Amino acid sequence: MWQQMLANSWFYRIFINSRFYRWVTEPVDSWPAWPQSRLYLVYRQLLTLLEVLAQKLQNFLQSSGAYQYLVRLNLTGLLLLLVALYPIIDYILRTIGLLAGLWDELLFVLIVGLGFVYLLATQGWRQLKATPVAKYIILFWWGMLLLFFLRSPDTRIGLDGLRAVVEYSLWFFVAVNFLRDRVQIRTWLFVALLGAFLVAAYGLYQKAAGVSIPAKWVDQAERSISFRAFSIIGSPNVLGSYLMLFIPINLAFALSARRWSEYILYWGILAAQLLCLVYTYSRGAWLAFLLAMLVFGFCYNRRLLVAILALSLLVPVLAPSVGARISYMLSPQYIESSQKGGRLIRWTTALEKVEKRPAIGLGLGRFGGAVAAQNDIPGTFYVDNYYIKTLAETGLIGLALLLFVYFNAWRYAIGSYRRIRAPGDRLLAAGLVAGLTGVLAHNGVENIFEVPMMNTYFWFLLGMLWQLRENPGSQ
Repeated sequence: MWQQMLANSWFYRIFINSRFYRWVTEPVDSWPAWPQSRLYLVYRQLLTLLEVLAQKLQNFLQSSGAYQYLVRLNLTGLLLLLVALYPIIDYILRTIGLLAGLWDELLFVLIVGLGFVYLLATQGWRQLKATPVAKYIILFWWGMLLLFFLRSPDTRIGLDGLRAVVEYSLWFFVAVNFLRDRVQIRTWLFVALLGAFLVAAYGLYQKAAGVSIPAKWVDQAERSISFRAFSIIGSPNVLGSYLMLFIPINLAFALSARRWSEYILYWGILAAQLLCLVYTYSRGAWLAFLLAMLVFGFCYNRRLLVAILALSLLVPVLAPSVGARISYMLSPQYIESSQKGGRLIRWTTALEKVEKRPAIGLGLGRFGGAVAAQNDIPGTFYVDNYYIKTLAETGLIGLALLLFVYFNAWRYAIGSYRRIRAPGDRLLAAGLVAGLTGVLAHNGVENIFEVPMMNTYFWFLLGMLWQLRENPGSQ
């Protein structure tokens, strides 16, 4: 129906009768096929020019002594380790007021530049990898770009909102193309686990030192809770999500430890992470962690599911404060409090906003997230649900695109795990899948992907799964 309407429209008739259309589609040398059209020849000439330039640059780099030194130094790999220590570096730079909010983007540009030069000199630019999930990510980009053009009352805010939504998925391609081998992957994860240990240890120090917290972090009916760990992250809920992401990965390292020193190290880090996770008193992080551990048990050893469920039932006995906080969430008092000033009223308000524009929403960056808060848009607040926040800003179309790309990313992660055969890599992949699943679930009650660190980690670790899948080990 719509094809016929388009064919009968005045715009279509003018376009197909235009000189430009005839020039583009006119066969060259009387050949009627599209591959011989002028537009195709222009494309081929540009591609040939790029090939020539790339080859000349490749020859220059291969003959350069300075470049050979950089290859041996593996500067790209060293820079990638800074991503592993994201929360620590971000905290330091924000404390001293240097490149705050900008350093991660500069680091991305530097890594991509150096990594591309290395790849060009050793394998050629055609060896850049996209992976099957790339088509879903690119479709997501195009969809969000279309929504930006359809609904952006303020172009600057719209661009910032678009950047916040699509930018961090680029880290997936960084991991896919610039992580070289399993040794580099395990080194990166080891450094990330050390960073998580330092973050958790500082959170435990806050507990011992009796650091005060804002009153709004605890409901009026839960005044018995006088402390919630936030460490250098600044938010108990984000800290809980960060720890929940790396605990299954740490557990994979602990279960595969071969020496007593490794055994003590990894189980010690795990104990600190678990204890700090408890002290965050983040119900969303706890529930997401339970889901992550169930996924880990299902992937690693299904008999572990029984132990996980048993421990979850023993939580009220082993940690009464945890049991009390979870049981309060199911009480009528919590529902009433949440409807007045908690998540339920936030979700309801967001859904009421989107009723005015159900298809395309209020516009990117205009409600319920960091961009709206930074631009002081009246009536905006953190929705505490990344999916409802996306619905409010981009409507049903944007939410469908978001769920589509995350579902395919998760399906891709599961598929990558199933294809890995080496026991050591398979166990590590189970930890990665579990952590990624937990983060996706936690976004249902928090704006976790509003935090650049968490969004970066999600996409980077997803790309790491592809490397484990395509570069199998022998363990």
